[in-house]
Amino acid sequence: MSIVKSAVSSLILLGFVTATQAQTTSISLGPQISGFGIGASASARVGGYVSLSAELGFLPLSNLTSDVDDIDYVMDPEIFGAILGVHFHPFQGNILVGAGIVFGKYLLDVESEDSSGFVEIGDVEYSASDVGTMKGNFSLEGTWPAVMVGWRGKGFNFGLGIAFIEDPEIDISATGPIASDPVFRVELERETDDIRDELKIGILPLFRFGYQFGLSSN
Repeated sequence: MSIVKSAVSSLILLGFVTATQAQTTSISLGPQISGFGIGASASARVGGYVSLSAELGFLPLSNLTSDVDDIDYVMDPEIFGAILGVHFHPFQGNILVGAGIVFGKYLLDVESEDSSGFVEIGDVEYSASDVGTMKGNFSLEGTWPAVMVGWRGKGFNFGLGIAFIEDPEIDISATGPIASDPVFRVELERETDDIRDELKIGILPLFRFGYQFGLSSN
């Protein structure tokens, strides 16, 4: 990861150095939809081959419900992110390859609603009344290097990329009478570890679709 961060940082530094030595030819701004939700994006073209960009987005959702293994869950997500990027346009058009820094925050609080029957925790099934309310917290926050390709400039825009992230923080707890039982706690930790292992992917897919309006052209 440190090698990737160093490489991306070097590319960004090179891009900004190039930008300071070139004349800004156009600036554009507009709305977009991305992996962070709804937001906006701006870009500045400096010379024929280089552009700088900034974008942000957030997801205005809360109190979502989902059914998992016949248990209803209420989910409260909080998602926000921003990206600063430097891009190279090999054909001096809108096609680009680039690198950037992602400032991301993915938070998710999950709580089970009243349920009956049995709940599988780890490798053991427990009575739902003994387990009580299940609560989970997912947290992924940080600054991550990213690479991307796409089409950026005045008019329709799109892009794909990946950010190189660390492992998210995950915590699961229960409120029922069995919550303090040592065996149950071992199974609960096993369940938590299984989820952590599934989410240790090391990368975060990035995408965006939007439209930018030209603000200036020199």
